Amino acid sequence: MDKRRVGVIAYLMVLVSFVACQYDSPISSPKEKDSLDVAELLTVVDEMDERTDYDQVKDGGFDDFIYRFMQDSLFQQARIQFPLKARKDGKVRQIEQEAWSYDSIFSANYEYTAIFDGKDSVGQGYDEKVKKATVEVVDLKGERVKLYHFFRHEDKWILEEIDEHFFSQDNNHAFFAFYGKFANDEAFQLKHIHDPFYFKTYDGENFQEIEGWVSAELWPDYRTYLPNEKLFNTIFDDQWPSTTYRRLSIGSPSSGMNCSLLFRCMNGKWMLVSMEN
Repeated sequence: MDKRRVGVIAYLMVLVSFVACQYDSPISSPKEKDSLDVAELLTVVDEMDERTDYDQVKDGGFDDFIYRFMQDSLFQQARIQFPLKARKDGKVRQIEQEAWSYDSIFSANYEYTAIFDGKDSVGQGYDEKVKKATVEVVDLKGERVKLYHFFRHEDKWILEEIDEHFFSQDNNHAFFAFYGKFANDEAFQLKHIHDPFYFKTYDGENFQEIEGWVSAELWPDYRTYLPNEKLFNTIFDDQWPSTTYRRLSIGSPSSGMNCSLLFRCMNGKWMLVSMEN
């Protein structure tokens, strides 16, 4: 046990004794429910150490930070600006720290997704020059979006605001509305496959590329798993997609699945034009 832990424990025990003396009552017996033993004191010290470490640690790129933010409840609280502004359908309330409940965001989900405007934003999640990151949680069936706005202050990422609203109020509303139908309605889906569409994959035995153009009527034979309840995405430095393309990347670490779907808005109609896995 290091000197700091010993010192803090001694201080806490003296404090407990002092409070007991102030009220002319002995310290509770260890058998009683409200007793405070050395093990509990060690837990208190450990939590104090952890919180101190959180204040000192330097956050790297956003991708590494958000993983820890979703996994570690104490770290999460240390990286939230309280009172936290929470906006829902235009109405704002303030969430105090004692009222905050741990939020796993998307870490408990089977798959991970990302949406790009036709080209992958490779590297932005690890770029320490990025100053703002917005995590989107898209509820396809409820047609709602929840945005977590993070800002980088020197060497720390801080959650400063949460915003919830319907698709109609979102920057990417047209694509979200389209994809919600595309993933949940097979008849609608078949009408939005470009004829032909481009397909690319790898042979599992020799890892050679297999690619070519496929007739739209064969889409059911090539169709991959499509998330149909939620999508998750991160926007860096408010660079919302502005082109007529959307690339949806779908990955599942547990199954090893990795798929990329490219959609294009043609004459006001979104069409799937390419699939790679």
